[in-house]
Amino acid sequence: MITAFDILDVSTDASDDDIKKAYLKKVRIYSPEQAPDEFKKIRSAFDLISTEKKRIKYQLFNKDMPNIFAFLEDSLSVDKLQATNEKLLTKVLLETHG
Repeated sequence: MITAFDILDVSTDASDDDIKKAYLKKVRIYSPEQAPDEFKKIRSAFDLISTEKKRIKYQLFNKDMPNIFAFLEDSLSVDKLQATNEKLLTKVLLETHG
């Protein structure tokens, strides 16, 4: 599976600045006028991982936006929530709705 990190050709521990530089480098090569489809992929990847908070969410859920209801349903089907999952869920909920 190709990830947003792969599209921008950055490591998973890249900084905000490194990701922005990689994005700008790719946009110079694949401009919206000359390669609109490739540009859309690059822009989407950048939007997903441009900040540390977004990278954490992306790495946790590996999707555009977390499906919090599916996560809750999966978690609640288990007898007991693990402390780590509960903390992560709380953090995501507070960031998303707080």
